[in-house]
Amino acid sequence: MELLLVVFSLILGVCFGSFLNVVIYRIPLKQSIVFPASHCPLCKNPLKYYDNIPIISYLLLGGKCRFCRGKISIRYLSVEVLTGLAFLFLLLLNDYQLDFLLLKNLIFFTCGIAVIFIDFSHHIIPDSISLPLIVLGVVFSFLLPTPEGAMLIGWQSSAIGAALGFIIFFGIAWLYQKIKKQDGLGGGDIKYIAGVGAFVGLGGLLFVLFFSSFFAILGYIFIYFLNHKKDGISERGVAFGPFITMATFLYILMGDYLVDLYMGGF
Repeated sequence: MELLLVVFSLILGVCFGSFLNVVIYRIPLKQSIVFPASHCPLCKNPLKYYDNIPIISYLLLGGKCRFCRGKISIRYLSVEVLTGLAFLFLLLLNDYQLDFLLLKNLIFFTCGIAVIFIDFSHHIIPDSISLPLIVLGVVFSFLLPTPEGAMLIGWQSSAIGAALGFIIFFGIAWLYQKIKKQDGLGGGDIKYIAGVGAFVGLGGLLFVLFFSSFFAILGYIFIYFLNHKKDGISERGVAFGPFITMATFLYILMGDYLVDLYMGGF
């Protein structure tokens, strides 16, 4: 039974990864994710069913379109592999239990992977991802039992996490605009952190705020030295959504362990 669950989770994950590639490509272009059918992004020829098998088709075609032989971005393969591994790892983390907690984590990881690639490429976080996360985060807080030792009962922690995340990021964006006379945090970041807060609650939000800032600083330093520019950062700045997402992934996977480890040091 466990082997069947492993195989099923991998297959389901890579299939969702294939769908995520459509989301990542089309949503920033304001295109429908349903119509038209999957096609080559270069020559626009519709893909045959045998050219649309996750991972396998990409490898068999050598990462090239069957029709125009144009190179297909490695991102397509990366998203499918990453999503498949995420589904498998979350199943193992949940001890093979098919419950609301697993569903909640799968939904966030799926949305989070889309946010990473969209925000990194386009510097936007679509409302079609952020706003449903806020609603779903609160809904799941009613469906799941409150963790032992939690500061607040589930729905309160979720609601406060969403509201506090929104207020903190809105305040930072407002102050930056007033002082620098330019945008610092975009509206997408503000709504996305509210969705994250709804999913992880008040305690999780504080964890995410700390680690996302830490990851962003490391990313800024890396880009600074990589670009070899005086300012080190392009005019578009550094997308913050991927760092928020990575910090949330870390909280879901290892949050309790890291918090206990930190508290045990005092």
